[in-house]
Amino acid sequence: MNDIRFLPGEKVVLKLRKHWIILLRDTIGTIILAFLPFLLLAVLQIFAPQYVSFNGYLAYMSFVTTLWLLVIWMALAVIWTDYYLDLWIVTDKRIISVDQISLFNRKVTTLSHDRIQEIIVKEENFMQAFFHYGKLDIETASPTDGDATMEGIPGPESVRRVIMDQQAKKSTIST
Repeated sequence: MNDIRFLPGEKVVLKLRKHWIILLRDTIGTIILAFLPFLLLAVLQIFAPQYVSFNGYLAYMSFVTTLWLLVIWMALAVIWTDYYLDLWIVTDKRIISVDQISLFNRKVTTLSHDRIQEIIVKEENFMQAFFHYGKLDIETASPTDGDATMEGIPGPESVRRVIMDQQAKKSTIST
């Protein structure tokens, strides 16, 4: 957030992060993967007990399991970092989208309110409708700004309304 420069007199109207259910979904999926070596060992012990000898393979399986859990721990750190650093800021003059692509790669997109032509709200499944989150597709008139997609937005219809209100305020000031 320190690298984001605001324009003189620009006021932040709304700051958004992804809905908490996105973090929960990704975390649960990764934690389920953490149990994969234990499940594999149990299946081998049931269906092929002649290949599983705790005397010979215990040290090997302990090493592989520890390495696997370390990879899972790092994946959880990346998931949390991505969740925490993805940010959308709606100001009275523009929309700033900060997208953490990977650990050392960040993309910051700025969309001016006067360039926005259409905002499409999508809640595509039961989970999104139940937890009230979704996706905003913002289409612009400018070839340099491009379009933006905000996925996992909590209350996407209210965010759309805030952006449209800021556009309306800006158009009444300029006329």
